[in-house]
Amino acid sequence: MKMLYVSQRKFLLVDVESKLQEYYEVLGCDLVEYARRSIGGRNFLIICDEEGRLKNNAITAFNKRFEPDIVGALLVCGIDEEGNERDLTDEELTILVRNSLRIEVELDGSNYTRYALRNVEYPH
Repeated sequence: MKMLYVSQRKFLLVDVESKLQEYYEVLGCDLVEYARRSIGGRNFLIICDEEGRLKNNAITAFNKRFEPDIVGALLVCGIDEEGNERDLTDEELTILVRNSLRIEVELDGSNYTRYALRNVEYPH
């Protein structure tokens, strides 16, 4: 399934099997959470580490007020009428790219790049 993978260091399109075990492996976590969110006026399904806030993970999704919403690696896919995950369309991928952040930081003489999604809201 065509999904967007976002972690503090990666922002890339991936092909992931729609299986729970595959999500655990890709995200590197023990508990997976399915979170419905609206990004850029479109509904998506975000698959993430349910315990992300309890770990020392980077923020990977901010709401419109730039407050943290999701912490740790995540997968974003489309959502069908029944609430099931489906491939991202090219239009949806464009929306996600337009609502992404690339943050460049220099710390102790080293440069770091971080990635996150913005404008992530609960759907109306």
